[in-house]
Amino acid sequence: MSKSLKFDKDLDPSRNCLNLYRAFNYHTEDSFNSLSCQLKPGNNFLILHINAHSLVKNYDETCNLICRLHHKFSVIAITETWTDKNSEELMDIDGYNKLMKHRENKKGGGVALFIDSKLKFEHAVKLNQLGTDDFESIFANVFLSSGNTVTVGAVYRPPGGSISQFNDSLDAVLSAVKCYSYFFTTLISSDAAVSYMTNEFL
Repeated sequence: MSKSLKFDKDLDPSRNCLNLYRAFNYHTEDSFNSLSCQLKPGNNFLILHINAHSLVKNYDETCNLICRLHHKFSVIAITETWTDKNSEELMDIDGYNKLMKHRENKKGGGVALFIDSKLKFEHAVKLNQLGTDDFESIFANVFLSSGNTVTVGAVYRPPGGSISQFNDSLDAVLSAVKCYSYFFTTLISSDAAVSYMTNEFL
């Protein structure tokens, strides 16, 4: 009996499901650095997303990776920081200001935004009120020299969390974004931990 390829666990979702429109490409450090040579300084708003799987444990490795990439990112979004109130004070990255949100009375998770110190920013207060246990998030409004504003967010769904509640929270965020999307560009960096090769996301 044949089975749907859509739910074949042996298929690579990045090749068979997530990249249907070829809107993005994967890069190694070397290929990215080659590409970055073509970028004109100051004319690009770029976001780097890292799942640190404990920024506390992998702090040096994370900083070394950022140094090896030959481009100063506008924003570095980090998920699974695994920080707490005390350790957050130690998690600095040279040349960046930070916004961090850790779990209360629970280990793991956590999200952070490291924003280029040359850029002015503020907490996106309304969006930051929409987080739940199944939708960890942090948002900021970044003010560019051009006069434009970019709302940037880091979103994380813990494995085993409710997908329906995550989707509800995401809908709430997107609805809130629509209220001022006419004025702002919004970029969300997400680690949703959802298998798109099964019906888990339905």
